[in-house]
Amino acid sequence: MKLGALMKTNRGVALIIIVILFPILLSICFSDWAFKQLSDGFYLGMLPIIYICLSIFLIAITIFDAKRNERQQKLDDLSVVGMIKVAMIILSSLPLAFYVDKIGLIFCTALLVVVCSIIMGLRNIRHLLVYSTGISVVIFGVLNLIGFDFIAMPNF
Repeated sequence: MKLGALMKTNRGVALIIIVILFPILLSICFSDWAFKQLSDGFYLGMLPIIYICLSIFLIAITIFDAKRNERQQKLDDLSVVGMIKVAMIILSSLPLAFYVDKIGLIFCTALLVVVCSIIMGLRNIRHLLVYSTGISVVIFGVLNLIGFDFIAMPNF
C-alpha cells in the first residue's frame, strides 16, 4: 500500500493523530509545571497527561481493528484551501488560550466565533456581530455564574 493511500485509511488517520499527540505528551511531561503538586494533592499536569495517554491508547486500537484499512471518503475532498481553513481556526483559538487574561474573555471568544463563522460561510456582518457578541456574553455569564473569574474586556 502506498503512503498516500495509507494516509486515507483509518490506520493512516490514526497514525497521523498519534504523531501529533505524542510530541504534545512529551512537551507536557518535560515541562516544569506538569509535576507541580497542588494544594489538594493533585499534580497540575495529571489530567492532560491522562487524557493524551488515553487518547493515544484508544487511537492505537484503531490501527489494529477490523476496519483499519477502510478508506475515508471524506479525505478525498481534502485540499490545501481546507487545510488553510483548519489552520486559521486553530490560530484564532490561540488568543483564547494564551491572552484571555490580558484582552478579556468576551473579546477572545468573539474573535474565535467571528473567524470560525467567516470560514464556515457566514457573510452578513450585522448577523455576525450580533451572533458573536451574544455568544461571548452568554459564555462569560455562564462561566462567572459557576465561579470562574475572567475579565470581560481589555484593561488599558
